[in-house]
Amino acid sequence: MRNLWKQFNYILDRRQKIKVGILICMMVAGALLEMVGVGVIPSVIMAMMGTGNLLDNRYLRNICEILHLRADGEILFFLIGCLIFIYLFKGIYLVFLYNLQYRFVYNNRYSTQRKLMGIYLNRPYEYFLQANSGEIINQLTDNVRMTFDLLTIVLSLLTEGIMTTILLLAIIFLNPFMAFGIAAVLGILMLLLAHFIKPVMQQAGRESQRGMSLSNKWILQSVSGIKEIKAGKKEQFFIDSYSVYGKLATEAQRRSSLLSNIPRLAIETVSMCAILVLLAVMVAGGKDMVKLLPELAAFAVASVKLLPGVNRISSYRSQMAYYEPMLDKTVELIQEAGEFQIGRDFIMEEKEDVFISLEKNCCLDHVTFTYPDGQEPVLEDVLMEIPFGKSVGIVGPSGAGKSTVVDILLGLLKPQSGRVLSDGIDVSEHMASWLSNIGYIPQMIYMLDDTIRRNIAFGCLDREIEEEKVWEALKEAKLDEFVRKLPKGLDTVIGERGIRLSGGQRQRIGIARALYTNPLMLIFDEATSALDNQTEADIIESMDALHGKKTMVIIAHRLTTIESCDMVYRVENRKIRRER
Repeated sequence: MRNLWKQFNYILDRRQKIKVGILICMMVAGALLEMVGVGVIPSVIMAMMGTGNLLDNRYLRNICEILHLRADGEILFFLIGCLIFIYLFKGIYLVFLYNLQYRFVYNNRYSTQRKLMGIYLNRPYEYFLQANSGEIINQLTDNVRMTFDLLTIVLSLLTEGIMTTILLLAIIFLNPFMAFGIAAVLGILMLLLAHFIKPVMQQAGRESQRGMSLSNKWILQSVSGIKEIKAGKKEQFFIDSYSVYGKLATEAQRRSSLLSNIPRLAIETVSMCAILVLLAVMVAGGKDMVKLLPELAAFAVASVKLLPGVNRISSYRSQMAYYEPMLDKTVELIQEAGEFQIGRDFIMEEKEDVFISLEKNCCLDHVTFTYPDGQEPVLEDVLMEIPFGKSVGIVGPSGAGKSTVVDILLGLLKPQSGRVLSDGIDVSEHMASWLSNIGYIPQMIYMLDDTIRRNIAFGCLDREIEEEKVWEALKEAKLDEFVRKLPKGLDTVIGERGIRLSGGQRQRIGIARALYTNPLMLIFDEATSALDNQTEADIIESMDALHGKKTMVIIAHRLTTIESCDMVYRVENRKIRRER
């Protein structure tokens, strides 16, 4: 339990911790209401039995004197009214308390998910070269959900613990012999259950976490590669691969559910047996059951509430063991990304006193880059100049480092040595200004399952989209006539990954997207390599139409793609040399 508080202490900020403290105080108040309700019951039963010693209770006697209650009937109705009021008020109060508790938990769950999404999206690009997308999705959804399910369980455990303690104090006051006897039996039983069940539940939690991460990965791979899967009749392979990890997670969850019920059954059985044995001992000792009846009735009512509470405490402890690995993973991720902060603080501080205007040229200045898992540099002490206003082609064999050059220009990869300069200014210190001048068109255009309008004004809110600029970008990409002929025009939904468009149309959407912000430089990263000859020729025509209007960097496999370029560089053997 101490470890859990330590972990949550890391996740929750000062304000959230104060709210937890307020919730705990409210839980104590709810438990006191429960105790008052139980404490009134013996007096009600005594009044109903007409035992005549009601006013022996000093507190009740004082209240009756203030209210001028004399007859047993008046006192009985007063007590029944009090009991009704207590239970009505307690019910409303607990609904209010649970509402606050769940609002606290779910709001903070959303806040943590948003924070983690920000952490992931603001990680360096190199991280995603080795990241497992299934694990990322699992962390953002299931792990965070279970982390805050655990917080709900901890708060519920506190609620039940406080109520159980106060109820136990109430029944100690009513009948110490039975109360201490049952408390001793339950305490020993819960210690034994925790000792044997907790390790199994923790192992089940770890297996469930691994199974969910890997099954998510296979689901994503299946959806992303559905065309190749169908064409190659490989459905069963992906079903079987998913099944291995889906079954692992399901089996772990099954064990968790089964083990969660064992404490409840054990506690119910042992408790009832203990109560009956204690009653038998009291009868054998010559206790007068008639005199004990009011106490036993109150004891029974308290026990009806106490035993389910003890059951829930034991169940919560088992669930805590199951969810603990999820909390550990969440804390580990936040600790790893401790340099990141939520909101605007994610954006690296930049020296915005300088605006990069792209007037003369940009260049790679003695750049060396090695991938994190690489043994040798992909680029080593390379020099390359891109005059602004010119078209620059980059060619070279596969794996030579052409796309690495682009990723360095875009600031996605940080070289181990050397700089990217624009008019002599290091762009890494002014990345926002630098990127605002660049439009990027990759080989595979990422498409939102949304309208053409939103795909072109990528990342803009609806109220920020300028329709005139959208049409202007479509016209420059030579796609405006096609869109005008569509029944819904810009509001046409293109489907997941742009499945309702041809390859050439997707590339033109990508060009239009890059042109929407009117950048000074366009980077084509093998943007035509996946197209047929005729479609490639059409796209090259669109690119040629931009010649002279924009600075263009074109990476290509085919020489035909860069025929009209003003300059051509070849990337090979970790170097870059100019061919013409």
